Amino acid sequence: FSTGKAERASITLPDGSVVSLNTDSKLIYTPKEYNRKERKIFFSGEGYFQVLHNDEIPFIINAKESQVKVLGTTFNLLVRDNDTTVELALEEGSVSLFSFFSNKSVVLKQNEKAILDLSAGIFTIISDKNIKDVSAWKRGDLVFRNANLPQVIRLIEENYNVTLSIDCKDCFSDPFTGTLPVNNLNEALEILEHSYHLKAVLHENEIQMQ
Repeated sequence: FSTGKAERASITLPDGSVVSLNTDSKLIYTPKEYNRKERKIFFSGEGYFQVLHNDEIPFIINAKESQVKVLGTTFNLLVRDNDTTVELALEEGSVSLFSFFSNKSVVLKQNEKAILDLSAGIFTIISDKNIKDVSAWKRGDLVFRNANLPQVIRLIEENYNVTLSIDCKDCFSDPFTGTLPVNNLNEALEILEHSYHLKAVLHENEIQMQ
């Protein structure tokens, strides 16, 4: 199963677990083997996982140089092909994240986020009371709290399949806090225009703000 640029989809696996795919993501599994000794999938992109609990058949995600193993939980996983990190944000339950590079793993608790540096196999664990902000895309929003502007630009480009350039050097030192929609480009641009006192010009898939 895969989604293209600016596409999203929801998949119900044979065991009843549900995976919501964000834009430009891919999920692969083998029906004949799934849900026997294990529930194994291969994943890239960003997804929101609602895994049904099963003590006897673990749920395993192979993603780049990492592996996620759970029994039953709810979490957001970000592991894009061009990224050098894996990010896992846990909303409920517990989950382990394993690095094939360092042969080490960490176990996350509720409201914790793990960032795995794939090139070094090093984990960074962050406790975040606003952990559900990470999966806000599933509910139709992009939520930012003191985010740097390049991060905001990157997510807009990913979600709308556009190229966005901003001609304002001072703007990049001003962090952004706010909520942008994932399905209304004009509204998202209006919010940025108001926040940074800029004007957006859209030509096909290219946006210039100045």
